[in-house]
Amino acid sequence: MASKRKSSDSDPRGRDPRVESFGRRLRQLRQGFGWSQEHLAELADLDRSFVSGLERGEQVPSLISIHKLAHALGCPPADLVGD
Repeated sequence: MASKRKSSDSDPRGRDPRVESFGRRLRQLRQGFGWSQEHLAELADLDRSFVSGLERGEQVPSLISIHKLAHALGCPPADLVGD
C-alpha cells in the first residue's frame, strides 16, 4: 500500500503550493487595482497583517476570508482559488 505524500513535502519551508498560489493570485488582483494591502484589508474587513501573510503564503484563508476578499475585489471566489 502506497503512503500518502503530504503536499508540504514538496516545499522545504512546509508551505502548501495551493496556499502560495492563492497568495500570488490575491497579490496580482490587488496590484491590478493599484491598492495597498491596507486598503484591501479595510475593504474586506480583515487585518492588514493577515492579508500580507496570505500573499506570502504563510496564512491559510478560511472560506469566509476568501468570500470577503472576493467581494472587496469584485470577483467570484473561484477567481482567487484558481485551479
